[in-house]
Amino acid sequence: MVAAILLLMAGLVCAQTHRGSCYGSIGDEGGDPLPGVIVTMTGLGAPPVTMVTDARGRFLFRNLKPGLYTIKAVMTGMKTVTRHDIVITAGLNTEIELTISPPTTEESLVPE
Repeated sequence: MVAAILLLMAGLVCAQTHRGSCYGSIGDEGGDPLPGVIVTMTGLGAPPVTMVTDARGRFLFRNLKPGLYTIKAVMTGMKTVTRHDIVITAGLNTEIELTISPPTTEESLVPE
């Protein structure tokens, strides 16, 4: 019985290390956190995953397949920010810090 439990636990640990995660925060140009930013991660062969930043401007994507990803942050009234070639590695956490700024007068306020 004990051996079976140990094998099960070992299998769970191995299964968890085949994925990675991405976390970070989004702030404005003054360094203040931005809650309510829509953040989407997309990767080759993986469905897009979307979440909204919390009250401290933080986000967390767990259980991502290893590979290259793109992260996109959208907030009404602000520039859309996109960062490409984010490397997700099995068993590791990748940290991303983004800054969103208001558009210039020539730019549209409509999110992409």
